[in-house]
Amino acid sequence: MRWIWVVAAVLVGCGSSSSPAAPDGATSDAGADVGGVTITDLSGFYRVTSDQEGACGATSASTLSGAYAFLDREQSLFVWRVCGEPARDACTGTLTYDFDTPIAGGMRAAGGVAFFSDGCTLTWEQADATLAGDELHVHLVRNRIVEQIAEDACTLDAARALTGPCVYQVDLVATRVSATDGGAD
Repeated sequence: MRWIWVVAAVLVGCGSSSSPAAPDGATSDAGADVGGVTITDLSGFYRVTSDQEGACGATSASTLSGAYAFLDREQSLFVWRVCGEPARDACTGTLTYDFDTPIAGGMRAAGGVAFFSDGCTLTWEQADATLAGDELHVHLVRNRIVEQIAEDACTLDAARALTGPCVYQVDLVATRVSATDGGAD
């Protein structure tokens, strides 16, 4: 039996027309208009006030996201870091793909997996992070199917085209406590 793994974080804006990086690695495109959508600067520390996760339509309270989150600006994208407190050295891994695509009022992260072994498993995950004042809302949906299709049709493009069924979702709300990376103001 042949195993094929295709795992990729889709960087839609890779090689795009983002602004040149400043010496600190940040770009000057926050607030810029890109394809009719203004890039929202999500960077900073946030205190998680609500984290609902689980099967689609049946979420419950969770603590997987940590007490704080740090949205770390890395050139033209934002990386979600899980933190125990509002300090960089208290942050660990990430919860989702990098937020790299501007949407109205925020950024989108998306990525997926195509796995073939006695059938094809396609998974696609999309998270939208929107900012209203200092309140951040993150809505993540994971779609997955397992089907009997040809191995050459079991691709990341096929996963990207999924619109359901939804198997997992996250709805998170957090309040910005600092727009810097050094901790609470």
